[in-house]
Amino acid sequence: MVLITKVNAYRAAVVLTGKKIRSGYFLNILLKGAARRGTRNIVLTVFSPLGSPHYLEVLRDVIQNNIANALNIEFGGDTPEDLERFLSNEDEVDLFLDDPSTPFAEKARGLGRDFTLIPYEEVVTHE
Repeated sequence: MVLITKVNAYRAAVVLTGKKIRSGYFLNILLKGAARRGTRNIVLTVFSPLGSPHYLEVLRDVIQNNIANALNIEFGGDTPEDLERFLSNEDEVDLFLDDPSTPFAEKARGLGRDFTLIPYEEVVTHE
């Protein structure tokens, strides 16, 4: 069964490795991608070694600040191989990563897929 909000949706994939992404920046990119395609429906497939549902904590602000669009979030897997399987079946998907030095980024480069790096906030710890 396909949800009506997935029909003609803007499709994006994101790899979240635990960095605190700049959620306003990321949400803005998603909204612009949907607007370019003339839709208010966004399907976001998440790949994360954090696993489900822990990646939702990273996306909390994106979810809470989205008031104008239908946002469907799906968990795609937790390994670079899961990302590879997904990308081999999806041509029309924008890919976002929070870290360009992970095995996920290497896998995307190996497949010849471009990705957009999501800026993240450095976490400063005081010892």
